Amino acid sequence: MSEGAPRPEVGTAADAAPPASAPVPPTDGEATCPACGAPPSPGSWCMACGASFEAPPKDGTLPPGGAVTARKFACGGCGALMLWDAASKGLKCPFCASTAAVERAADFAPVEYALEHVPADRTRTDAPKVFHCDDCGAEVRFEGATVADRCPFCGAEHVVERRGDAGRVLPESVVPFAVDAAKAREVFRAWVGKGLFRPRRVLSRVADEALKGVYVPYWTYDATAWSRWTAMAGWHYSVTVSDGRGGTRREQRTRWEPASGERTGTYDDVLVCASKGVDPKLLPKVEPFRLEGLASYRAEYLAGWLAEEYVVDLPAGWAVARERINAMERTACAHAVPGDTHSSLRVWTQHHDVTWKHVLLPMFVATYRYAEKTYKFLVNGQTGKVCGTRPVSGWRVAAAIVLGAALVGAAVWFFGFRK
Repeated sequence: MSEGAPRPEVGTAADAAPPASAPVPPTDGEATCPACGAPPSPGSWCMACGASFEAPPKDGTLPPGGAVTARKFACGGCGALMLWDAASKGLKCPFCASTAAVERAADFAPVEYALEHVPADRTRTDAPKVFHCDDCGAEVRFEGATVADRCPFCGAEHVVERRGDAGRVLPESVVPFAVDAAKAREVFRAWVGKGLFRPRRVLSRVADEALKGVYVPYWTYDATAWSRWTAMAGWHYSVTVSDGRGGTRREQRTRWEPASGERTGTYDDVLVCASKGVDPKLLPKVEPFRLEGLASYRAEYLAGWLAEEYVVDLPAGWAVARERINAMERTACAHAVPGDTHSSLRVWTQHHDVTWKHVLLPMFVATYRYAEKTYKFLVNGQTGKVCGTRPVSGWRVAAAIVLGAALVGAAVWFFGFRK
């Protein structure tokens, strides 16, 4: 029945329930994915579910990259090592307070690479010293003679020094720390001690806890998504039925019709954290990062800070980004279904022009123990946004419950007595 046809005044059982499945869109004779049935993909795997194909990837023009080398920067005044200072946005000597500016190109634009290609000059040839945490799986790179006794992410003492892996993808851009350590400690202390149910001695226990600044590895992905969808679109209408007592009542029914369509969506900088050290439940609470603040990778930005090695590699990161894009496409397709409601929505999504870049983003991490329990805290090193877990005083909660119950009981007695 077309949308413009008159609606019946008496419904049937078939009207009330949606059909079991929606029609599958035709593929015009094109080969479909044997795993999920998605329309053809141009690459060597299905861009909807990741199943491998035998067809070779399409050739494309790939932009060149550049190599970087970690360096140390000596103070011209006293010879000590200079560190990146978030407040002055340059290098600063922690001893004589001398500063040195760090030039930043105003027109810097990060290079994005085709998904199936990692340029040779964007991979690392050396094998720096890293510390691997057996508890959370984080791998943190240290420079010089630094010795790690605890993991900066989970606080575990099970850290093992090893040589890093050559051939890893080098970061090409970084968001420098804009929040300094002093400010991070200030918001940390204010946040930990805030709240009616916070234990009285929590601040004295964690006030000296070291809050470590770490550059956390991320992948960003750009993609164009094309989706084809089918669904059963439902339009509500009312009919008059008997109420069983000699009268009538109005009852809502739904008229179902097959619907289909397609859409194209463009996605820019879908962020995927490549760390295993940061708690994934806390991470979304300190995001987002403003990626317009990306600067070309320079060793100066890392001076005095830790930098985590990525544990989630490029293909695994794309699998995460693909699922996020697919979820957003499904939501968009659901909104495109006509009518008052819908059911049996099926969406096939392909991804084209997928590109990536590897970036480092700033974050302060704290792991502290209180009453034999471990708590974690994060500060966004660019925006200052905070989140974490905090201890709760059991006796304060119990006292609040008892007080609340007493107030409720008093109110019940008072109003009952007045009656």
